[in-house]
Amino acid sequence: MRSQAGTSSKAKGKSEDATQQAGKLICADANRIAARSLEGLVTFLTTYFRYLPTSEALRYLRRARADLLVAVRLIEEDRDSEAFTIGHPTTRVALTCAALSAMRRHVTGSDDPKVTRLVNSSLMLASRLDKVSPLLAKQGRLCSSTLNHLSEVSLEGSHGMEDSDGIMRHAISRFPSGIKKALYPFELELALMKVLLDRIHGFYLKAISCIPASCLRSRHHRGLLKAAHCYGQFDPVTNIILNTIWYDNVFPPHQEFEVDMIYDEALTRTECRSLDGLITFVTKLVPALSTYDATRYLLLDNVALDRVTSRAKEGGYEISNDRHDAYKVAARAANHPNPRALATFTLGSMEHGSKLKSLLENNRTLSPDDVKIISTYFSQYPCSKPGLVQKLTKHASQIVSAKRKDFEAHQSSICSCAQAALRKHAQDTASSSYVFCFSAVLAFFEPCLGEEYELFTICGVNAEIPSNGNFGYYENYDGYPYSHINIWARLKGSQLAAVAPTLLFIQCRNDSEDMKDSQFLCLPVSESSKDAGMLSVSCIQISLHDCS
Repeated sequence: MRSQAGTSSKAKGKSEDATQQAGKLICADANRIAARSLEGLVTFLTTYFRYLPTSEALRYLRRARADLLVAVRLIEEDRDSEAFTIGHPTTRVALTCAALSAMRRHVTGSDDPKVTRLVNSSLMLASRLDKVSPLLAKQGRLCSSTLNHLSEVSLEGSHGMEDSDGIMRHAISRFPSGIKKALYPFELELALMKVLLDRIHGFYLKAISCIPASCLRSRHHRGLLKAAHCYGQFDPVTNIILNTIWYDNVFPPHQEFEVDMIYDEALTRTECRSLDGLITFVTKLVPALSTYDATRYLLLDNVALDRVTSRAKEGGYEISNDRHDAYKVAARAANHPNPRALATFTLGSMEHGSKLKSLLENNRTLSPDDVKIISTYFSQYPCSKPGLVQKLTKHASQIVSAKRKDFEAHQSSICSCAQAALRKHAQDTASSSYVFCFSAVLAFFEPCLGEEYELFTICGVNAEIPSNGNFGYYENYDGYPYSHINIWARLKGSQLAAVAPTLLFIQCRNDSEDMKDSQFLCLPVSESSKDAGMLSVSCIQISLHDCS
């Protein structure tokens, strides 16, 4: 009897140990799944929203109680971003990166079937709220029939794109009760500044597309890059154009220098100065407003300064009446070459700006004659004589001459690449529509043409793009085989003033000597988001590479 009792007791002890061990394994698995899920959630947010640091993604998820779409909505409110859309390419890229992050030990890359299935099923379930919501609304553990039903829904045909508004309305309804604003750390302030800088970049691209290419090449590139800040009494694009033409007329150059392209570095420098001027203007006019709130107000009101000050007034802030001083301080903070003159011009430019706005409303772009008319408005302002240029030493003159030759050689190469890419784009679009055009050729005996663009202006060049998407502070040992180019171009045959130019992204190899055999990527840039600025297609490739 004792032996049997002892055996029974030992068996019971082993059973309990096995149960405890199984429980520990289940808990460990659950913790691993939870950790991977958190990695996926954070990766989605940091991929979908530019400049969002991991710490801020975690903070938003904590406020949203790990509800991804609620977190998305909270970030959209803080950034005044466009509403989340299922069908946007960024959504699929963010989901793919999230899947790679969560499954990285079990998948080979972004083209792994497991990743594709997870992304497709996620998009499918998100676009079937009418079927999914009732199934998930039940309290308690899900039964097997519900899980089977969800699986069937996830395997249905292609996901619908029309339900994005419903998805966000559903997310808003899930907002945790008592959710409140938190104190904003400095890291978020910097992130918002970067978002605002992206938006400012979009304003400059738009302004460049409105200025005639001949005027921009021959003269007004100087005023654009040196003094065309986007703050003033009008919308940012009108302010940029006004300040460009005004500065080149009132402060003419000692010697004109024609260019065909604008470097990223030069344009970014001007945009950063505009950002400094905007924030300084708002905080000078509303002294009690923090830098973070000034940045957020500028985002919410799309850099319309009148609306920003009205918002501050409605919030109970005291507004200063000395706008001249505010513009002067802003221009000084933005490193404008003549802050006092800019402040005086800005406050007296209401009539000129109104006429310019009417010209832009009637036509998508200005003509050279329009620029001449606007230039005559500034005849009342005293024209400053070009200052005496200090004579360079022989050595300094040689350096400047060499730099100029290098620039002209690079400019010629970039122009050739852009023209070759446009020809390749026309061939590709023609071949893709060959089947459709074949019947038209038989019927009308006309050739089938693709999208033939003519170059308007080169508005961005980055010649140092690595092959693996890894950028760093130190020299890239593998070199920079690619260049990224942004251009404004028009479809051939279109009326210049009636049709707005198209922003195109071009990727080309730097080591290609024969343009005919070179591989080009030439695609239109989406303008669906006001925060898009100049978004290159390679961002998608880089994001997927980094996640892999």
